[in-house]
Amino acid sequence: MINASDVEADSEAYQGDNLLTDDIQLKQLLTLMVSSTVCGLVSIAGVVTNAMCIAVFLKQGGKESVNIPLLAMAVSHLICDLLMLWCCLWNIVVYLQSQPMVIEPVGFNAMTGYLPRIIFFRVTSWLMAFAALQRCVCVVLPLKVRLIFTPSKTAVMTSCVIITAFSAHLTIYVSRELRVISNPAINMTQLVMLVIPELLDLAYKVNQVIFIFLPMVNFIFILTCTLVLLIKLKSSLRWRQGKRATTAINKPTNGDSKSETITETLGQAKTLKNGKESRMTKMIATTTAIFVACTLPSNAAIVYGTIVEFETATTDYLHALAFLFETLNSSVTLMVYYKMSSNFRSNFLILMQIFSIDI
Repeated sequence: MINASDVEADSEAYQGDNLLTDDIQLKQLLTLMVSSTVCGLVSIAGVVTNAMCIAVFLKQGGKESVNIPLLAMAVSHLICDLLMLWCCLWNIVVYLQSQPMVIEPVGFNAMTGYLPRIIFFRVTSWLMAFAALQRCVCVVLPLKVRLIFTPSKTAVMTSCVIITAFSAHLTIYVSRELRVISNPAINMTQLVMLVIPELLDLAYKVNQVIFIFLPMVNFIFILTCTLVLLIKLKSSLRWRQGKRATTAINKPTNGDSKSETITETLGQAKTLKNGKESRMTKMIATTTAIFVACTLPSNAAIVYGTIVEFETATTDYLHALAFLFETLNSSVTLMVYYKMSSNFRSNFLILMQIFSIDI
């Protein structure tokens, strides 16, 4: 996938002027196959799976506060996949075009697909951070979590995260605009993306914070929350194993059978509740762990870009991997939810039965 910093530099490579060497043409073909074909297929899968996730979460309703940020994440993932699919289709159309276009393809792709996708992926990352924080509070303060994260409060907080993250990342458009100009090189009028020189310095400073510093903060925060959840899961597992062993050893052989039945029933109910909370924590921990793994190439590209200020082949490879892994991250959540949430799985199967009957 083409980097935003290469939009102006690479624009002439898509004019179809037949001046490209065989090596450049081969590179374009390989880029098309990897970034457009592979990412396009994964995006199609992501559109389908996230649409299913949205349908299931809507069916579950807003009774469970944990489902609210997960629903928002599914919507944001869906938008990311649709934008990625648009970028892939546009790249294929441009590659097959042999004549100059009235739309300068690289800049148009950046303004309508690549940059919006970056914005929504960053929104998703902050929603992920909020969901991880919510679950950390649940395992650290189990008696207060229902007071802190009621469904209505969670909906308001989720909306604030979306609005704040979306508004902050709109700064990527500050120094760019689409404008119709006359291009004497090809003797035709084109719709092109132009950089506004007066705002370039300001946009650079702001974007250094928004798109370099904050993503690293987000990554470290989610990684920390994931480690906390994993540690709590491990300690909870040891506690339950010890509790079962103690109960088995100290179980009385006689006494009031009715009292024993009530105690056993209450114990089973508590065990079921703890098991449900543990499964939910495990599901969120798995989701955040997948997110951390899939954003490693993106964060590696950020770190590499701060060390090496100019673009290199390594930068291109890292950005290509980042796009692929970010797209994969948007497409695998359905499998995690289906495997680890019995409530999600039952509602999903009900929807599939209804869908099959309608067909």
